Amino acid sequence: MWRPVVHRIGRTVAVVAACAVAVGALAAAPAGAAADGVVPVFDRDFADPDIVKAGRTYHAYATNSGGKHIQHATSRDLVHWSMIDADPLPELGRWAEPNPSRVWAPEVFDNGRGFTMHYTARDRASGRQCIGVALSSSPNGPFRPSGEGPLVCPVAEGGAIDAASHTENGRRYLLWKNDGNCCEKDTWLHLQAVTWDGTRTTGDPVRLIRQDREWEGELVEAPPSSNGTAATCCSTRRTSTTVTGTRPATRWRAASRARTRRPPRP
Repeated sequence: MWRPVVHRIGRTVAVVAACAVAVGALAAAPAGAAADGVVPVFDRDFADPDIVKAGRTYHAYATNSGGKHIQHATSRDLVHWSMIDADPLPELGRWAEPNPSRVWAPEVFDNGRGFTMHYTARDRASGRQCIGVALSSSPNGPFRPSGEGPLVCPVAEGGAIDAASHTENGRRYLLWKNDGNCCEKDTWLHLQAVTWDGTRTTGDPVRLIRQDREWEGELVEAPPSSNGTAATCCSTRRTSTTVTGTRPATRWRAASRARTRRPPRP
């Protein structure tokens, strides 16, 4: 599964034509394209997008908007997109506050028997953002909550957001960020083993990286989904500005968790 670059200021984003270039769907940038070649192909409030291909159709899911818990759009070529009216996640888990504005960052993948959605919502008991899971037989939904409580909810660390799936050697792992910046704590990207359908954790979380480089500012977040050994990327934010950038962060194997890092390009 491919995850597009996400610009997280104000939690708004446009799915960009870079994805179309990658699959040869866009022959040339239209007039008015940005100097860096990035061309919006779905220019609307569509934050934290995740894309999964099912058959010949690409399904894009995004953070809440317009009263929906999750937004859903489809495309055959990654260039021409159609919004779907129905909310693919019509109900949250009973553990979550019934507040669509607190539902963020969906992650969807084919689990072999259907589709799994990980989502972030506000935990009733703790008041923190935590990660829940829902299942559907179709990428169109409806996705129905699975489990009695959140999948990941480290309350003492500020909660958990930004779930992303990683598979390696026939096993599935969940990448997630503790939401420490909500309460003056460090933010860590974690790796945690889960069942193949992503509905249960099967191991303890392992810390990968935190905001310990000057250029990373006050937080790291938004790890991407991946298959095999990956160069994990994340968003960072400097405390002195309102600019968020996506930067290379680390290379690792789930088994060894080897770590190398480099600063952003000048």
